[in-house]
Parts: sequence; C-alpha cells; structure tokens
Amino acid sequence: MKTYLENIRTGALVPTKTITHNRPINNTFNVFIKKLSLLIGEPTSREKTKLRHSEQRGKRRAPIFIKYDTYAVEFTTNEYSVTFCPSNEGCVELYKIEVKKPKCGIGKNLLNLILDVCDNMNIKCILIPVGEFINRYGKSTPTNVLIQWYGSFGFKKNVLTQYFIYTPNF
Repeated sequence: MKTYLENIRTGALVPTKTITHNRPINNTFNVFIKKLSLLIGEPTSREKTKLRHSEQRGKRRAPIFIKYDTYAVEFTTNEYSVTFCPSNEGCVELYKIEVKKPKCGIGKNLLNLILDVCDNMNIKCILIPVGEFINRYGKSTPTNVLIQWYGSFGFKKNVLTQYFIYTPNF
C-alpha cells in the first residue's frame, strides 16, 4: 500500500487545490524569538523561505497543498537544529526540530525550553509531526513515534487540520 505522499508524487492522487498564504512576522513571533534567544543563544539564520505543507481540509478531506511564503528563524548547534516560522497572532509554529543523537534527552530539554517560553508568554505552539525522512544528521524517526512524543508534552491534534497544538495551562 502506497503512502499519501507516494500517491501524490506518482500522480495517482492529485490535490484538488493549492493555496498560498503569506505569513508576515508579527509581534508575538518577534518577542518569542527574543525570549528564546536568551535561553539557547542567537539564531543562526533568519531568511525568507518558502515552506510547503500538504493538508487535508474540508468535509471530504480532499488533499490541498498549502504554500507559505514567510521568514523562518533557525537555531543550530552541533547537537540540534530547530526552525520556527510565524503563525497567527498569539501562536508560533515549530516547523522543524532535528537532533544529532536521538534518545539522549537533547530534544526533550530543547522542547521543554520552547514550551516554557510559550507558557511564559501565554501563546500556543503548533506543529505538524512528519517523520520517515532522513535529517541532516542521517537520522529518521517514524511519524507515529513523533506523534506519541509530542503528545507526551501536551500537544493535541486539531480535528480539522494536521496541526498539533500546545496550549499553555493556566
């Protein structure tokens, strides 16, 4: 059985629509990056980039490509790489998190720092867990393992989209 992405690549399943969103940098994103910089150091890159998500929206859950034209901020060390992009006001998107040595606690500590900043600012953190790819460190993690891992931090699946949302507990 082919996966959803394999079907799209081979042309067996064609997305019904493509939506392009421009995501401007908002005040929430700027303050979040400044506060996170105090904890993990200055970002290694701030650049305009084109991000792409494949989502299923609507009553029939028809596949739709969502393209984002936005700025991404990346923090990189020899142990990890984490990328954020702006979302709606009061929300920040964790676009990518990669660790060199899985199961050593690096990702857990990093995500706890990120969620502490979210709790402090009372903002949501959203993400789409995507595994099964080899990251820059030559490691891969299955998507179902990522879903369980993010769930252990309090991320909950949004019913209408593929996003997982962390809401601060107050």
